[in-house]
Amino acid sequence: MMLGMVIAGDLSEVERRVWDAFPSGRLVEFGTGKAEDDDPAGGEGWGLDRQMRAEVLAALLCGAAGVEPGQTGEIYIARARILGKLELLGATAKHRLRLTECYVADGIDLSEATTRTLDLRGCYVGPMGVCGAKINGAFDLGGAHLQGMDGPALDGRNLSVTGGMFCDEGFQADGEINLLGASIGSQFSLSGAHLDGNGGPALRAQSLTVTGAMLCGEGFRADGTIDLLGADIGGEFSLSGAHLDGKDGPALSAQSFTVTGDMRCDRGFQADGEIYLAGASIGSQLSLSGAHLDGKGRGALDAQRLSVAADMFCDEGFRADGPVNLLGASIGGQLSFSGAHLNGRDGPALTRFNE
Repeated sequence: MMLGMVIAGDLSEVERRVWDAFPSGRLVEFGTGKAEDDDPAGGEGWGLDRQMRAEVLAALLCGAAGVEPGQTGEIYIARARILGKLELLGATAKHRLRLTECYVADGIDLSEATTRTLDLRGCYVGPMGVCGAKINGAFDLGGAHLQGMDGPALDGRNLSVTGGMFCDEGFQADGEINLLGASIGSQFSLSGAHLDGNGGPALRAQSLTVTGAMLCGEGFRADGTIDLLGADIGGEFSLSGAHLDGKDGPALSAQSFTVTGDMRCDRGFQADGEIYLAGASIGSQLSLSGAHLDGKGRGALDAQRLSVAADMFCDEGFRADGPVNLLGASIGGQLSFSGAHLNGRDGPALTRFNE
């Protein structure tokens, strides 16, 4: 491959280390060993001793270096600064990419590409595009920080991931996460993440399909609407302990939303902005125990035509500032408002069933 031949003859010392380690998938580590010096948020100041070109990574991923039978062929780098945008538009990446705590300020664009497992744990990355991409394996962004640069932090429209997708362990996004029409073949974890839509939706995921659970607990925070219109979650959907702030819009927009297991908005769950569950279907229990819903001048909970197969709990200190609308809802088990405080403001506190 001519690209590989040209690059291989003009590699820096850092690039040569990565190139030579690639066939066996050996980890290549850079850095000082001091946390304050190795934080990728400060990667702009990292020197030549830990810098390499994005085009070298692209060439390796696309087969520029030979891999003998029995070798894995994997890029595995820790605490390096990647120069330029990593682009594989429409390409097929033959090997796995694992970047740990790396600095990729110009971003990554894998739109329409086919890749294997993609691991970017702890990295600082500029705008990331995986629109229409297919990831055969897991997509791991645990602890990463995506910077949208006044646009989307992650454009994953129609993304297909055959394994799990992990945006947890302190994951941050400055800019919208767009997963419209995306498909995730296992669990989708956003536990402990902070999504900031910067004036727009924090998560735009209409018609998202998740085969397993979707977990948004353990301190999850969203500044901007979480939009799950028409999404389908194959396991549990958890927002336990989360804080959703719609920023003058809905906190959660999940009309015609389907959850096969429980939906949990409890353990200190807080919503600033209306919760829309009109026409949603919950396959087991819906828990809002101890939650605080503040419609910010609008309804607190619009759950018209909601279907819950088992119990619905709005108890144990549940509070709603704004109307709760359950008109036409179907609850298969117990509906509890024990110990709740409902303040309809200028509307009815509770409208239920066919009243």
